[in-house]
Amino acid sequence: MKNNVTKVLIAIALMFTAGAAYSEPVRYDFSTTMPLTTDPLLIGLTSVFGSFIYDNAAAPTGTMPSESPFAGSTIYEFQSALSGYADGNHFSHALGTAVVGDDKFIGFSPPTDVFFISWGRPPDVPISGFNFAGLTLESAIMFWLEGQVGIGDFLSDQSLPTVLPPTESGILQLEFFDVSDVRHVALFFVTVAPVTAADINFTGNLDIVFQDNGSAVYSGVPIGTFFFGDINPESFHGFISDGMTRTPFSCCIDSIGVEVVNDEILDATQAAKINSLVGTNLVAGDLLDFIGLSGDAFTSGGGRIEIGLNFGLDSLAVDDESPDNFPPSLDDVLFVAFEIIEVDYQEEEIYEAIGLLSDTDSDGIQDLIDNCPNQLNPGQFDTDGDGVGNVCDDDGPPVDAGPPADPGPPSDPGPPSDPGPPAGIPGVGPPDNPVPPL
Repeated sequence: MKNNVTKVLIAIALMFTAGAAYSEPVRYDFSTTMPLTTDPLLIGLTSVFGSFIYDNAAAPTGTMPSESPFAGSTIYEFQSALSGYADGNHFSHALGTAVVGDDKFIGFSPPTDVFFISWGRPPDVPISGFNFAGLTLESAIMFWLEGQVGIGDFLSDQSLPTVLPPTESGILQLEFFDVSDVRHVALFFVTVAPVTAADINFTGNLDIVFQDNGSAVYSGVPIGTFFFGDINPESFHGFISDGMTRTPFSCCIDSIGVEVVNDEILDATQAAKINSLVGTNLVAGDLLDFIGLSGDAFTSGGGRIEIGLNFGLDSLAVDDESPDNFPPSLDDVLFVAFEIIEVDYQEEEIYEAIGLLSDTDSDGIQDLIDNCPNQLNPGQFDTDGDGVGNVCDDDGPPVDAGPPADPGPPSDPGPPSDPGPPAGIPGVGPPDNPVPPL
C-alpha cells in the first residue's frame, strides 16, 4: 500500500439503525461505545457518531482479487455515503463497496462467512477530513458475521441484501496509517431501526448558565454565544456546536430520547427560568406541558453530556405521557429552548445551560415554529392551511372573488335614427320634380 507505513486498525462497536425492506436509499445512524484499550495512540478516542446511506439498487458485481483475503468473494459497488464524528473531527466518503465473503475473513476461528460494507479502499480513495492522534483515516469497514448473526440466507445466496440485519451485531473497523505497529481494538455494534424522519435543525443564543464548575465541555462560553445543531426525532442522534467545539451525541446512555410530561406543576425555579427566557409571568403552581428530545455522549473524563430540545406547551396541549404527542401542534407551542447538561464520572452535575431558539424576523415567534421565519408575521396567518404563512407563501392564499359584478339595467338605445330621404337614383326623383328623360 504505502512504503514505510503500517496500518493501525481500530474496530469500534456501534449501534446503528437497520430494519425493514425498502426500495430506495435508507439512512442508518450509528454510535459506538468507548474503545477498550491502553494503547497511548488510541486511548483518547472515545465514541464515534455518524450515519451512512445504504442503497443496493443496480449495484454492479465483480469478484475480489486473488491477493485479497476475500479472494473470489462476490463484490458489489454501490453509492453509499458514510459520515461521522469523533472527538470533534469529521470523516466522510461517498462510494461504498459491499462484499459477500465465504470463509475468508482473517482473525476469526473457526472461519466464518461475512457480509461487509467498506469505504476508502477499495476503491483506493482515502476517507476525507478525519485525523486522530496524528493518524489519518484511510478506510472504514462495517461487517456482520454469519453464525453470530442470523444472516445466512443472503450470504448463502451470494446476493446483495435489501434488508440489513435487524437487531444483530457486527463491527465497525476504522483503518489508520502511521509509522507505528499494527493495533486492533474490536467492539460490537447492535442494529436498531431505520431513520425516516428529517433532522430538526436549530439555532439560538446561550441565555442562562445555571451551573459551571469550570471543567465542562462548554465551561466559560459567554452568555449570548450563538449555538447551532440538529437532532433526529427518531434516532435522537445529532450534534451541537458553539462554532469552536462540536459535540456529537446519540441515544441513549442515560438520556430518555423523547419525554412527554402532562400538566407539569412548576416550582419557583422553573417558573423563573421560563419567565427570564420568554417574558412570561408564570409563578409556582402554574401548569405547563412539555415535550423534550434528547441524546447524550460520553466525555473524555468519563462523564456524560446531554443535549436536548425542550418544547413548552399550553397546559391543555398534551393529554397523556406518550411519544405520539410529538410533533406538537405549532399552535400549542409557547417556546422552544436548547439545553446542555453535563455530569462528571460520579454523575455529579458540573454544567447546566439553556438558550432560547432564534427568532430571525423578531416577530415573537421562534424560527422552529414560525410558519414564515424570515418575514415579520406575528399573526401567523395561513389562509390555505399549507403550513406556510400568507406573507411568504408563493402560491398565496386563495382569493375570494366575491359575487359577479352587477352589470346594471340594459342601456336604452333610444328611438331609431331617421335615415332621411332615399338617395337619388338616376331617372327617379320626387313626384313633384320629375327628372327629364335622358
